[in-house]
Amino acid sequence: MKKILVLLSLCFILISGLYADTLVAYFSYTGEAQELAITVADVLDADLFQVVPSLSYTDEEVNRKNKDSRYAFEAGHPGSRPAFDGSIDASSYDTIVLVYPVWYRRCPNIMCTFVESLHLDGKKVVPLAVGKHWVKRSGKRLKKVADKGAIFVKAKRFNSDVLDQEIMDYLKSVID
Repeated sequence: MKKILVLLSLCFILISGLYADTLVAYFSYTGEAQELAITVADVLDADLFQVVPSLSYTDEEVNRKNKDSRYAFEAGHPGSRPAFDGSIDASSYDTIVLVYPVWYRRCPNIMCTFVESLHLDGKKVVPLAVGKHWVKRSGKRLKKVADKGAIFVKAKRFNSDVLDQEIMDYLKSVID
C-alpha cells in the first residue's frame, strides 16, 4: 500500500511540475471568465494574473443594446487599446493561458492590450473563452497582435462550470 501511495504522490508531483511554468491570465466583467480562470489555474497549479482595466466598466458601458456604449465603441474600433493596471513579467513562463469573455464575436480589446504588453516569442499561448459566440475569431485576433514567434493553439470555449477533468484533458492535449 505504501508503494502505491508513494507512486501516486510521485505522479502528482511530476504532473504538477509539467505545468509549473504556466501563467493563467484573465479578464472578466461578470465573473464567469474569472471562475474559469481560477479553475484552470487550480487544475494546472499555475500562476494567476487578473487583467484589471484602469478605467472600470459599468453595466451601462457593456450594454450591447446601447450603440453609444464603450463596449460598442471598442467593438467598432478594434485598434483601441484600453489600459490595464499592473504588469507581469512573462519571461519565466513557457505557456500562457488567456481566459476572457467573447464580446461582439471578439475578445475584449483589453486582452489585445495585455497580449501586446508581453514578450511571447517561443511561448505556447492557449486562448480559452467563455460565452456562446465566435471563439475562433477571438483567438485569431490575439494571435495577430502577439509576437510573431508565439505558438498559438486554436481557441476553445468553455463554460465556467466545466469539470476539472474536462479542462485537464483538453489542456494536456494542447500543452504537452
